[in-house]
Amino acid sequence: MLPPKCKPHQQRAGWHCASCNAPRCPDCVATKHVTYSTTMEVCTQCGELVTPLTQHRADQRSFAARIPGALGWPLSKQGLVAIAGVALVRTVLSYLPGLGWGLSACLFAAVCFGLVRSTARGSDDFETSDLSDVFTDVLVPGIKALVGTVLVWLPAALWLGTRHPGAAQNPLAAVTDPVVWLLLVGGVLYAPMAVLSGAAGSSLFAMLSPLHVVRNALKLGQAYGLLVVVLGVLFFPWLVVLALGTMLNLLPVPFLPRLLDHAVACYVPFVASRIMGLLLYTHGDRVEYGLERDYQVALLPGVPPRGVAPEAPAEQKRSRAPIELPPEPEPLIEATVEKPRELDPDTLPPLKVE
Repeated sequence: MLPPKCKPHQQRAGWHCASCNAPRCPDCVATKHVTYSTTMEVCTQCGELVTPLTQHRADQRSFAARIPGALGWPLSKQGLVAIAGVALVRTVLSYLPGLGWGLSACLFAAVCFGLVRSTARGSDDFETSDLSDVFTDVLVPGIKALVGTVLVWLPAALWLGTRHPGAAQNPLAAVTDPVVWLLLVGGVLYAPMAVLSGAAGSSLFAMLSPLHVVRNALKLGQAYGLLVVVLGVLFFPWLVVLALGTMLNLLPVPFLPRLLDHAVACYVPFVASRIMGLLLYTHGDRVEYGLERDYQVALLPGVPPRGVAPEAPAEQKRSRAPIELPPEPEPLIEATVEKPRELDPDTLPPLKVE
């Protein structure tokens, strides 16, 4: 749909005047100062208030057009700071025996989930929780990320274990089984929406609910299909990054190779998190992520009014000529008022006191 234009200037409109019932461009709208700190936008034709014209974020810029920006975000100032911080913490945790690796993975999942949420709010900064609660801020995101990853291959693995117990000796039978491929495709289609729901704050039960996940995926429509394709393409550079990290760890230098390994391992997950957040930022209202009005943006964002407010009409002078009133009619019956009489104190009866 073509954007509306104002008739006087034939420019793209960004406001609407209810009094004139017409779209208004920046030259048709003026800023009027009511008090020292209060301003309002008025129509230059009639002087009445105007309302900004808005459009949906998806109409302003599609989800597909926002994806290339996610590829370069990890290399921005905010992205490099995030990579440096995460890599340093994960490297230190990797030297802890026992739960060091698990805690590192949970922390990384919490950072990625926070990146999805901050991107969905429209922020380009690296925003995460303060991680004050280890269970809520670290372990829960880690469990959700683990579940989302397992959902990709677990159904196919269970089918192979039950139907093809000797798959290692006869891999051709497993590869040619169409059910295996159907389960893999189903996992690939299901897992991103489950992870997206978990990152957006849904419970673990909601992630495992096919009704919840499939319904939201259908609501997102083609945008979700594009997300699945992009994440599938990112899987291959992720494998390259993992191989690169393995080669770095072969260097005979303490600490630094492991730090570089964790640093380069951040790139693909950070890009994927940004893309998932951009999907919510663009179409989150379809899955009830936020209010519908939050997804409305100005038709002319950042463009101020350039018109001049009309002068207020001069007050009409009041006439100070005397007003002639008709004479009051005479009353039909003349009222008589009895004159009060004075009492003689000597004639009054004595006062009785009981």
